[in-house]
Amino acid sequence: METSYKFNSRLSRQIEIIDVILALILVGFAIYSLLNYSAIKSQVFVGINNFGIMGLFLIIVFLEIIPQAINPVFVTWAGILSGYNISAIIVISIIASLAGSILGFWIGEKYGMKYIYALFNEKTFYKVSKFWQKYDKLFVAVSAVTPVPFVPLIFGALGMRWKDFIIFGLIFRIFNYLIFGYLFYFGFWSI
Repeated sequence: METSYKFNSRLSRQIEIIDVILALILVGFAIYSLLNYSAIKSQVFVGINNFGIMGLFLIIVFLEIIPQAINPVFVTWAGILSGYNISAIIVISIIASLAGSILGFWIGEKYGMKYIYALFNEKTFYKVSKFWQKYDKLFVAVSAVTPVPFVPLIFGALGMRWKDFIIFGLIFRIFNYLIFGYLFYFGFWSI
């Protein structure tokens, strides 16, 4: 591990505050969405139509690169709700996810330790490192197909091998979009 970086507890605290604020905003948006589903559905439809497939693609790439609280599958669902062809939306989402994940992993591999040191305090970093050493491939696979944040930037920074990232991250991420895209379409489209 690189030792030229130092833990920055002030920056770590600022990131924690931003995460809490984002989480509160997302919870508020989720409650509002449940209460006003038809209004949200029409707003999403207008937004996707304004920015189109390219906007959907870029949003997913961005959300896959950065550590996020928002799962990019929600963007796929927005595309589905907008009336685009389900298979086209899922294929575009998968391609965008792969592009963003690969770029995020590469950035993490090259420059990520500085980010890691800013994100965690020293005690938390060592706990995360021990957890990572014990469950690395399993954690990547689980995070690729569940709402647990999938963070290729961190996987690259912690030294995961490309081969393992492709097998346990990217392949499982493809299944994530296939499963949740089609489940959403066939389960919620009639709402």
